[in-house]
Amino acid sequence: MIEKPKCMTVMLDADIAEALLQLQNTVVQKVNQAGVYGMAAKPSLGFLARKLLRDRLGMSTDGVDKPSAD
Repeated sequence: MIEKPKCMTVMLDADIAEALLQLQNTVVQKVNQAGVYGMAAKPSLGFLARKLLRDRLGMSTDGVDKPSAD
């Protein structure tokens, strides 16, 4: 089993949470328009927050949230 490094939990204010919800809904709509059931591919708010934060900080986002191989 691969041990993950320590992480932290953060609280998001209402404005950030609302923006993430809007982005999440946009993703679902685009997937639906592509002919796939969007709710099945709906990204979590945590995934979106991590992806956007890593991108903004100039950090790699490749494979960060992929499940680990046990």
